[in-house]
Amino acid sequence: MANVHSDELKPVNLAPGFEFGVLPLGELVGSREIGASVYVLPPGKRVCPYHAHFGNEELLVVLGGRPTLRTERGEQLLAPGDVAAVPAAGTVRTS
Repeated sequence: MANVHSDELKPVNLAPGFEFGVLPLGELVGSREIGASVYVLPPGKRVCPYHAHFGNEELLVVLGGRPTLRTERGEQLLAPGDVAAVPAAGTVRTS
């Protein structure tokens, strides 16, 4: 069992500009096939560089804030409640 509102985030600092907190939901609930995480991004930070997924799709659910999603179609400002999908072999960056 995990709770996105009360479980403690793990701090991550990959490189300058790539600093965030993560709650690895799939790992916490014992999932072996579905990867799911909650990311908390400080303003102006990113989870990772623009990249592609070749073996899986990516689903983004905005719980709060106004992140920017970049895909091959351009950038889009998201709002709480928005849900976006990136297909396998699609490219993405969230900031």
